[in-house]
Amino acid sequence: VWRAAIDESLSRTARIASGAGAAVRAVCALYVDACTDVHNRVSTVMQEMVGRAHVLGRLDDDDDALSTNDPFAGSDPSEMPLRLLSESLIHANVAHGAVALVRSAHSRHVVPAIKAAGGVDDEVAAACEASASEARDRMQSLLAPQVGTMLGVTAHLFGVGLARLLRSRQHVQDYLPPEDGDGVDAPPISNSPTAACTAACTCFQRACSDVRARMRLEESDDDTNATALVCRLTSVARTRWISHLLRYKYAPAGALRLAADVNAWVGAVRSAFKGSEQSSDAREAIASFSGLASLTSLLMVGDDAVVGLVADDAMWSGHGVDVSIVKAMAACRLSSSSSSSSSALL
Repeated sequence: VWRAAIDESLSRTARIASGAGAAVRAVCALYVDACTDVHNRVSTVMQEMVGRAHVLGRLDDDDDALSTNDPFAGSDPSEMPLRLLSESLIHANVAHGAVALVRSAHSRHVVPAIKAAGGVDDEVAAACEASASEARDRMQSLLAPQVGTMLGVTAHLFGVGLARLLRSRQHVQDYLPPEDGDGVDAPPISNSPTAACTAACTCFQRACSDVRARMRLEESDDDTNATALVCRLTSVARTRWISHLLRYKYAPAGALRLAADVNAWVGAVRSAFKGSEQSSDAREAIASFSGLASLTSLLMVGDDAVVGLVADDAMWSGHGVDVSIVKAMAACRLSSSSSSSSSALL
């Protein structure tokens, strides 16, 4: 609607102007005003979006603290990240589309008017072209960081929902089998992905598909911003999942379950970049998850080997895992002498 209104105004202005010189002056002046209006509207939308993110930031708190103030109380946790993403994409697309709108209006209305006036008054045409081009370039430079801000807020809100989903599906016994009343070990831990990981990966894949579908503009096949948002979602998902993992204790057998979860995430990320797996963005995203498999080594070694393993900076750097994560994960393992019955959330 916004684009159609601007197109109609520019077209009508060109039609009713008396002469090519008057037309180019009127069209360019209107275009400059339209650029300013576009920027003001996008700024308003961004402020609304950031305010919304601030309100929903409390979803990062513990579940008990949310109480009746939770705006998603009673909602399916698996749908929450997608709902947050969908709401945010509406706002992000305003900024995303505004950049294309400014470029499109310039090429479809300003350029033809300038060409028509060129043969009548080259000086007027040149002045109008300079004014319109300056307005276009200024708006693009102003809108670019706003697009980045909105993509960041969108990814953040998705991460809030994803963390909530993980907490709702994960069980202590996923990585740490309980003992029965006689102190006899329970059946072995499964080597398939946990229910929490499966739900999160499915949600992540759906989110990336939504982004690819909804951020492709009619007048362009450029998916730069869609790819940028998928990269942000991948980074946020990794950060949220790692933070989630550090809430639990792990038995040595839990390494197999954790490895299965890592593999599930790697598969989900590959799917998110399907068709562009060899791009630098895809390779970096996939490697950021596959490198987490190295954390399982912390769970399988004996107590006497943990200190040396944690101190192997070169190895962790090669896997792309920050040493702070390594140390935190080492603190989550049960020592060889510990009883698995002492498992609890940190």
